[in-house]
Amino acid sequence: MNGRSNYSVEETVSLSDFAGNQFTMYRLNPVGYAIYDHNNNFIEGSYQCNSPYDAYDDGTFYYVGPTCYYVQDENGILDIKEGITYSSSQMKGGTYALRPNIELEQMGSSVSTNAYPSPVSGKSTTYNDFTVINDYNFFRKMSAVPEYGTNTCALVAISILMLYCDTFYNDAFVADNYILETSHVYTDYSYSVSDIDIDDFQKSPYATDGFVKLLLEEYASSIIFTDGAMANAEIRSTINKYIEAEASSLVGNYSTDDGAVFFTHANTRDFIADGLPVLISMTKYTPASETKASKTKYHTVVAYGYDSNDRFLVHMGYRDEQEMILSSATIYSYYALTYTGSHVHSCNYKAAKSNGTNWGSVELGYVCGCGAVLDSNKNVISD
Repeated sequence: MNGRSNYSVEETVSLSDFAGNQFTMYRLNPVGYAIYDHNNNFIEGSYQCNSPYDAYDDGTFYYVGPTCYYVQDENGILDIKEGITYSSSQMKGGTYALRPNIELEQMGSSVSTNAYPSPVSGKSTTYNDFTVINDYNFFRKMSAVPEYGTNTCALVAISILMLYCDTFYNDAFVADNYILETSHVYTDYSYSVSDIDIDDFQKSPYATDGFVKLLLEEYASSIIFTDGAMANAEIRSTINKYIEAEASSLVGNYSTDDGAVFFTHANTRDFIADGLPVLISMTKYTPASETKASKTKYHTVVAYGYDSNDRFLVHMGYRDEQEMILSSATIYSYYALTYTGSHVHSCNYKAAKSNGTNWGSVELGYVCGCGAVLDSNKNVISD
């Protein structure tokens, strides 16, 4: 993993999958990690957080793709992310997330006449060698996410996308009672509404657990509990059902595009260059005891950047994993939403300033993703 001269390798750790394929993990200093396969192909990593294995001092480490981290101890094989312990026989009978020859997947969906488009003026920019959407900080600063049950990663990813759309496109995408707004207090008492900048906020707003519960129980339950998996087609169906029932004013004011395998990587890059975040799904290792309807499990993340080394910059849908790097070879499908309606201001960022004492503050207003400042009744007081 290159591009950061102030990082160094602190330790090398050996990993393997359940078929004996070998992987190498590099622990980075001051923070971060990178995982490569036996052919030295990069798979995943981060300069923002350490690997899930760092919480374990010993044991045999298994790895079968992003989010699929296991450690074997005296009790069995522990799924680090899910906290579930399996027997060896359960794990060896499952579906693999990674193929031994990772280049085959890259050949299947990276072909494009413009494989790595340059940033589009007014829509995308650059950040640490990645082409990213203009509003990339929204995802970088979303350190918290809804946490509701298991097998809901696609719904968490949908909640992140819907909240982005609510913040930057139209306030109708997510009802206010399903949003945990973020706030910022300026210490300078002389600040006024014209001084407010959304980039001053340290954290992004995010959806409540109740929003994921709503998606699960009303619009995706049959998919998750019957098929046991959600990729592009299931995501499209869930979002369409949700908007038709909960945000009907948006019907006819958005379009979507999705697909799987072929041109998945190239199309995702094209959308990001055009300023759109993209939901991308990865095949996930599935223990034999959990396979439903003979379908593979997926994990869905939000991509908001890419580089010329076949890597995506993503929010993984987990707390404090908002700046992760994934090889495009791990990606199975994509989903993108384009809003075509008029902009409607949102109030997901709340600004205040010190009142000149040590114990109080004065409200300045609410900030829309476009930069306009509104009062508590959503009336514009500064644009």
